[in-house]
Amino acid sequence: DEDEDEEAEDGEDWEQVNSDQDPEVVGSDTVPISQARPSFEVFALHPALGPGLQALGFTEPSPVQAAAIPKITGGGNVAVKSYTGSGKTMVFLLPMLSRALSTLEEGRPEGKVINAVIISPSQELSMQILRTAQTLLGEDLKWMVQQVIGGANPERQKKTLRANKPLVVVGTPGRLAAMQREGAVRLHQVRMVALDEADALADKTYKRDLAQLMEHMGKKVEGGPQFLLTSASLTEKSLEDMQRRWGLPEMCQVTVGPSESFADTKQDVTMSPTLTHFHVQADGRHKADALRRTLVALDVPKVLVFMNEARRLKDALFRLTAITSAFDVAILHSEMPKDARRSSISAFLRGEVSVLIVTDVLARGMDLDCDAVINMEMPEDPLVYAHRAGRTGRMGREGTVVTLVTPFLTRRFAELQKGLGVKIPERRLFKGELIDEKTYDGEAPLPPAIKPRKAHTPKRHTKAPEPPKPKKKSQLRKEAEAEAKAEAKRLRSKKKPKARKPKLFSKPWQWEKAAEKEEKRQAWLERKRLAKQGNAPDGEKAGV
Repeated sequence: DEDEDEEAEDGEDWEQVNSDQDPEVVGSDTVPISQARPSFEVFALHPALGPGLQALGFTEPSPVQAAAIPKITGGGNVAVKSYTGSGKTMVFLLPMLSRALSTLEEGRPEGKVINAVIISPSQELSMQILRTAQTLLGEDLKWMVQQVIGGANPERQKKTLRANKPLVVVGTPGRLAAMQREGAVRLHQVRMVALDEADALADKTYKRDLAQLMEHMGKKVEGGPQFLLTSASLTEKSLEDMQRRWGLPEMCQVTVGPSESFADTKQDVTMSPTLTHFHVQADGRHKADALRRTLVALDVPKVLVFMNEARRLKDALFRLTAITSAFDVAILHSEMPKDARRSSISAFLRGEVSVLIVTDVLARGMDLDCDAVINMEMPEDPLVYAHRAGRTGRMGREGTVVTLVTPFLTRRFAELQKGLGVKIPERRLFKGELIDEKTYDGEAPLPPAIKPRKAHTPKRHTKAPEPPKPKKKSQLRKEAEAEAKAEAKRLRSKKKPKARKPKLFSKPWQWEKAAEKEEKRQAWLERKRLAKQGNAPDGEKAGV
C-alpha cells in the first residue's frame, strides 16, 4: 500500500475518522463505522479482486478505506486526507478496478475507450501503482492497466496502447499530456480520475499539462467524470486553489487522524502514530561516521537515508563505504537514468541493498517496506519531514525516524518540531546504541555532548582601513600616459588667440619706414632659403 496525496475542493466539511476512538465520519452526511472494521466484502467489489487482495496481504480495510470506499462506490467525488502509510492507494484503486471489470463483463463501448485515469507526480510512484493494480487483477487481466510515464520509450507505449486497449491508464502529467496531444490517449470518455499526491500535482511544474488534461477529461461523459483525490498534506487553501484552477466539482471530504475535525488540525501534515522519532547531534565534518554509528545502533535490515541535493549523494556513498563495508549501499536521485533508478529500487526491495541513499524523489507515496528512515540532511520544512517519515511505519507497522542535526542547525530544528507539532527527543550514540541521556544509568560516563552553536554571520568592518598597497611600475607608467593624453586633449580644445589687427599709420614717413623694414625682412628670408639649398651668393654666409 502506498501513501498518496489527492485534491479536494470547496463543499461539505471534512469528514473525520478518529483512529484513537471509535472511528466515526463527521459531516453533513454522517456515516458511522463500527470499531470492528468491516471486511472488503461489504463494499460489493468485483469478486475477481479477491485473490489479488490476498496476494497483497489485505484481510480487512484500514480506517481510511472503510470511510472512503463506500462513498466512492456510491458515485461521489471524494477527497481523502490521511497520514502516510494508511492505505490511500487502495481507496481509489479498488473501486476503479471493480468498475473496470464490470464494464469488461457488460461489454465495452465501441472504440474500446479508456474508462479511468490515475495521475501521480513521479515515475516511481506511477510504476508502484501500476504493479499494485496488476497484482490485484492477476496475470490474465493485467493488460487492463497500462503505464504512460516519462522516461520510457513513447513509441513502445503507443504500440502497447494500440495492442492492449487498456481500460485504466496510470501516468505522469507530462507524458500523458504529450500522448493526448498526439491522439494516442483519448480522454473524452474517461469516467473516473484519481489524482495521487494531489497537492504535489498542484505545483506550477505541472500547471500547463494538468490544465490541458482537465480540459479534455470526461468531456463527453454526462455530468462529468468522478474525481478522487488523496494526500497526507492537503489544506483547505490548496483544495480551494485546485478547485478554482481545474474546475473540479464539490468534493466529499474525508480525513483520518487524531484530530476531531479538519478545522482543528493545526499542522498541514499528519503522520502515523506508530512512528518513533529521535534526533542525534552530529558534527558536520564527521556526519558520515555518525550515519555509520546510527545504522549500527538501529540494527535493522533496510534503511532509507534522505539527503537534500543529488550532487552530494555520491560523496556520502563514498565516505560511508570508505569507513565501513558492513552495509550494501546504493543511491537514487532524479538525474539517474530510468533503468538505474529501477535497478536500485528492485535491489532494495529484494534485500540485496540494505541502505539506500536518496533524495526527495522517493519521499512521496513510495512503499519500500523499509524499517527505518534517517535524515542525513535536515528536511527543508515539516511537509517534507512528514513525507520522508511516511516511508516507514506503514499500515500499522512500527517504524523509526532519526534526524542528524549539526550544531549550527539547532534553532532551525526547533522550528521544524514546532511546525510538526511533535517533540523529537535527543539520543546519544554510545557503544553501538542510541542512549537516552536522562535515563542512562551505566557505569561508563557518556562522552561530552556536542554543544549548539550559532551560525556564523560576518560582522561589519570596524577597524581603520589599511593603507593602500604601493603601485607597480607598469601601473604608474599607464597612469602617466593616460594623464599626458588627457592634458594634450585639453590643450587642443583651447581657443586659439585672435589675429592682431594691422597698425594704421597717420604720417607718410611712418609708412616709408615700415615698407623698408618689410623689404629687409623679405631679403633675409630669401638668403636663408638659398643657403639651405646651397646656392648662397659668394661672400655671404647663410643666415646673415
